[in-house]
Amino acid sequence: VAVAQVMVMTAGTVTAATPPAMAPAKVGEAHPAGWFLTRAQAARDGYTGHMAEIDEHFRIAWTTNAVRNGAELFWGDRVKGGWHAEGGAYWYDGLVKLAFQLDDPYLKDLARERLDTVLSRMNPKAIGFLWWLNRDLPDDQEQAFNPFGGWHVFWVGGMAERSLSAWYEATGDERVPRAFEHAFGWREVAEQKNEAATLLSGMIDAWRVTKSPAIAESIETAAEKFRRGFFAHYSVRPWSKLADTLSLKRVHTTHYGIPDRHGVAAFESLLSSLRLAQYSGDASLLKAVIAWTDFLDRNCHQAHGGTVADEEWGFAGARRGTETCTVAADMFLRENLLAATGDGKWGDDVERLFFNAGQAYVSPDFKRHVYHQFPNRLGETNDVKHVSCATYQHSCYGKSVWPLCCTASLNRILPNYIQYQWLTTADGGVAAALYGPGAFATTLKAGKVAFEERTQYPFSDTVEIVVKEAPSAAFPLKVRVPGWCASPEIAVNGTAVNAAPVKGFATLARAWKAGDVVTLRFPVAPVCAEIRDHNELSTLRRSVYLGPVLFAYLIPTDDENTPKAPVVEPVLPATFDAAAFKVVRGELPAGWNWSAAAPLRLLTKDADGKPLELVPYGGTKLRISAFRCAGAGK
Repeated sequence: VAVAQVMVMTAGTVTAATPPAMAPAKVGEAHPAGWFLTRAQAARDGYTGHMAEIDEHFRIAWTTNAVRNGAELFWGDRVKGGWHAEGGAYWYDGLVKLAFQLDDPYLKDLARERLDTVLSRMNPKAIGFLWWLNRDLPDDQEQAFNPFGGWHVFWVGGMAERSLSAWYEATGDERVPRAFEHAFGWREVAEQKNEAATLLSGMIDAWRVTKSPAIAESIETAAEKFRRGFFAHYSVRPWSKLADTLSLKRVHTTHYGIPDRHGVAAFESLLSSLRLAQYSGDASLLKAVIAWTDFLDRNCHQAHGGTVADEEWGFAGARRGTETCTVAADMFLRENLLAATGDGKWGDDVERLFFNAGQAYVSPDFKRHVYHQFPNRLGETNDVKHVSCATYQHSCYGKSVWPLCCTASLNRILPNYIQYQWLTTADGGVAAALYGPGAFATTLKAGKVAFEERTQYPFSDTVEIVVKEAPSAAFPLKVRVPGWCASPEIAVNGTAVNAAPVKGFATLARAWKAGDVVTLRFPVAPVCAEIRDHNELSTLRRSVYLGPVLFAYLIPTDDENTPKAPVVEPVLPATFDAAAFKVVRGELPAGWNWSAAAPLRLLTKDADGKPLELVPYGGTKLRISAFRCAGAGK
């Protein structure tokens, strides 16, 4: 069905045909506390607040020093290329959100300074966000739409929308909708060969801000290109025999009919399909997105919650990598599915990703990161190529890794989680969707509301939600009940409440008042998940969880990349027995920032009866988290 046939018209203005069931907190409405605050401050004092010190590309990103033309619009040249454009788009997306979540003057000024270059120079003749080019000049069009410049206009243009939308939401800067009109309200932009997955989602989000008929025309063209172009397979269900191709690596789609499998491109394409489903009302697109996530989770889902992407998706395995960019994109898609569908299942996915893969990629001080992370990482020769950090830096922690995508994109992971912790609902209420210490305030139809969330989750099984402000009128408060919890307990002001969850959310509807306390308890017990590692002769691998937290055997290290001694990989007993694991809890240390000294441990014995201690995966750098089992092969 053509987009134009299913768009809804109201008073002459296009409106979203399928509004989301829930909407994330606006930028600046949610704030971190507890260890979330410590983590956010580390991000500010590390990468997010100091990217200009990491690499020359970040120093000039989106400044007047970053004007490029011709082949230099492309990122491929390490010195002369335009990497700063994509890197800046990722960085600023996290920077703007974190600035207002922390209410931090330094970060706000930094974001204002960086975005002002574009906002003060955008004009009606700009090509995408390339304000220095003139769309009326054939030579400028040729530069913008050649194979090099097209990346700058399409992929970077779609990504750039996110930081600008966040800035507009937080500040009301009216230059933003004008910039969107200039960048996206020109149909010829969408008529070019469009291989960039982000352009369509960026256009649709820009239309949400502007409600511009010109952008709506561009969306119709871009949607047609998307559904027939390079990433079109992500707008339809995966075919039944696709899993049979997962043993093939680095093959081009035109050779074997296999779709592009780059991890970031996959999740950004699926996000565009989701946005188009909401915009057009085409339910088949949403079904395709869900079918793809089911396929990837069934075949490519890693123990840490992410999808194999090194650089392309494939069979899950103990020594298969996941690009940090893909952690950010995978999590953002599932956060958007959580809001779009109102189904708590996606919140379970996001938490497993965030508390595991979303922590292990970076050092506690946010100054060193890894490009690819592995469920099992034994040292610098861990990569399947068996090479050292000196020759293959993608598998090792360092200040930055070329290309700089992961160094930039890592800034998005924490701010996006904080923004989606609280959602407003279509029935006029709010939903506690993702758990962690913090505060949230917004205005509903019923009036102003404010909440404080007190918890050491996921290291504690208890969450307290304290009402700080509420209107006199009743409104529903929805609380997510994790799918892994068999016997949740909910109480209001100490009185147990029997509220059966629907789609993963229990609804508490009443007239709330300041001082009311909702207590949630999610009892946990050790559970395991198993895969057959088809990358290693279908070896059985077992991973152990407590709630959303993956546990790992911590390998003692000299640094993030070097073990103190040769590693002997522990083997678990042939049969999993939850009773064989002792849960050891401690108080969360003040200022704790995901070091290996976690307040939660599991004590058990290996297959030889020797004591084995497991710690949360997110605080490890060298570890085993996908264990071999006795009697189950190599």
